[in-house]
Amino acid sequence: MMFYKPELVQIPSSPIRLLALGFVDACYGDRLLDFSLGSLATLDRLLGHFATSEPSDEERELMVKQAGCYILEVARRMFGGRYFWWVERDMPVLVQNEIRLASYERVRLRIERGDEENIPCFFAEYVTFVSHPCAFSDRAVFYV
Repeated sequence: MMFYKPELVQIPSSPIRLLALGFVDACYGDRLLDFSLGSLATLDRLLGHFATSEPSDEERELMVKQAGCYILEVARRMFGGRYFWWVERDMPVLVQNEIRLASYERVRLRIERGDEENIPCFFAEYVTFVSHPCAFSDRAVFYV
């Protein structure tokens, strides 16, 4: 059985880290967004408040990129991995073993749909994939 393999190009981690750190500085500083698992609840609340502010399309896309990179960096600090660029979707992806995490779409959905696209729940499912890789050893999991 063939599985879809997206075109991924390895990229340095510094641009993703810089976007994530800039997001932390712009929002609340290290006190509330500290790249811990618990900080994702703070991020989720921040995205909820952002959504109610009626942002412009440009503001929304900047938030998607910054918050998405923050999520990727939380995952990288917890589990390791390398960053790649998903060419077809024009976004970064964190690859840890065969599990690939893309976060931009989830952030976009959180802003558009509200609590039903909860970031901590999304990340908890990713943690399950990373913690039990044997269950997915027959294919590369792409978690968006």
